[in-house]
Amino acid sequence: MTDHTSLVADIKAALEAKGQTFTTNEDAFQITARVAWALKWEGAQLVTKTAAQNGAVYHGVKYSHDVIAFPDGWVDCLANAGPPSNENRPAWTATGRSDAPLVAPFDLDASAWPPAPDVPPPLSPPDVSDIAADIMGLSFHVQALDLAIKQQGEQLENIRLRQQRGLRGQLFGYTITLTPP
Repeated sequence: MTDHTSLVADIKAALEAKGQTFTTNEDAFQITARVAWALKWEGAQLVTKTAAQNGAVYHGVKYSHDVIAFPDGWVDCLANAGPPSNENRPAWTATGRSDAPLVAPFDLDASAWPPAPDVPPPLSPPDVSDIAADIMGLSFHVQALDLAIKQQGEQLENIRLRQQRGLRGQLFGYTITLTPP
């Protein structure tokens, strides 16, 4: 992995030239996010954090304020970043990997907000009692349909048998039987 410590230093120097101070994790994130944006073509991604973890909040999402993820590992790009030391010293130290969700870098200098991280909400298990009730209802419905089909079949058989025996009835007071040819 290419060492980009000089890029980190250049970005920090450019921010300092604009009057940026570094007293919070969010201030350190100003460097980290810009480094990730500059290295997006190398696969750089931002690392999201949980509410309980140390990091920088940007537009409601917590990010690592000093680590960038790459396909071949993670890099700490700021030494002693954020409080209490706030050194934010440019660095390029491999830190391994993690299962933390990653987000594509975004341009802090653009007017648009960054995209929300693509983290799906946790799935809740289905209520088994509802599924069992649905299956039971379907079972009764199938049984009712089966009974109706049998009854229709019996009626058709009765009509067929009556037709074979011939039709009997009264015509002008006389009993007649019509038989099939």
